[in-house]
Amino acid sequence: MQQTSHSTLTVALAVGFGAALVASLSPTTAIGYPTTAVSTGTNPVVSAGGEVGYSSTSTVFETYDERLIITDVVLTMYGNYAGSSPCTNRVTIDSGGRELARFHLVSDTYHNYDYLQPTQVSHTYSSGLPVEPGAVIGITNHDEHCKVAYSLSGYLAQP
Repeated sequence: MQQTSHSTLTVALAVGFGAALVASLSPTTAIGYPTTAVSTGTNPVVSAGGEVGYSSTSTVFETYDERLIITDVVLTMYGNYAGSSPCTNRVTIDSGGRELARFHLVSDTYHNYDYLQPTQVSHTYSSGLPVEPGAVIGITNHDEHCKVAYSLSGYLAQP
C-alpha cells in the first residue's frame, strides 16, 4: 500500500514540475509601448526640435486629438555672454498653464567671450510625461544670455 502511494506521489510531482518547466519556457508576446497606453495610427511617434532664444518660449507641439506621452528630452545650452559669469539657464516644459518638467543647465567653460563646450541634458522617462488632448506644449528659456536647443519625442496614445 505504501509503495502505491509513494509511486502516485512521485508521478504527480513529476507531472507538476514538467508543467511548470513547459510554462516557463514558452514564448511570450513582446510589448513595444507601456501596457497602459494604446498607440494610435500606423506611425504614432512624434518628435520636434528647435531653438529657444533668450528669455522666451517656443511652441514645440501644437494640439493633438490624442494624449501625447513625452518620453525623451534632449537640451543643449550654448551661446556667449560678454562677461566672466557662467550661463545658468532654467528651462521648463509647459502645457496648459502648468509646468511638466524643469531643468537647470550651467556652463562655466569660458574663453574669449565664447562658451567652448555646450552643456547638455539627455533624459528618457520610463513612464513619460502625459499631455492631455488639445493642449499646446511649449519650452521656455528663463535666461537672458544663452540659447537652448531642444529635441522632444514621444508617442500618441488613446486617453
